[in-house]
Formats: sequence, C-alpha cells, structure tokens
Amino acid sequence: MRVDILMPKFGMTMESGVVSEWLKNDGDAVKADEDIATIETDKIVNQAQAPAEGILHITAETFEDIDVGEVIGYIETAS
Repeated sequence: MRVDILMPKFGMTMESGVVSEWLKNDGDAVKADEDIATIETDKIVNQAQAPAEGILHITAETFEDIDVGEVIGYIETAS
C-alpha cells in the first residue's frame, strides 16, 4: 500500500517549503515517525517524519519550492 508523504505545515502562515536535505535515500527502509527530510521555509528549519513504516520513494527534488500539502514522496508499506 502507498502512503503519501506531504509537505508539512509548520506554522500558521506557511504556504510552501523546500526539502533542503533527504536524511534517507530512495529505496531505504524507514520506520514510522523517523526523521526522513529537512524542510526549510523563510522562517524555520524543521524535520519531516515518515508517516508509516516501509520503503521510502522520493519524488521531490531538493531545493524545489513545494506547496504545503503537496506530495514529496511516499512509503510503500507491506500491506
């Protein structure tokens, strides 16, 4: 099953962000709530966590401006 990873909203006024660094590689196994990416906005830097356990598939390029709620990758789970 595919679980989308969405650009998180870290503040009330946040409209977009960039993935400044992927902390895991495409195809890596990840656990739920594990830090997988560093997200930057004009005000903060924060970590995005995996929404599920499984295999990470990255779809967003680093330093690409992405709207809040847009897919940046997905986790392929066992079920």
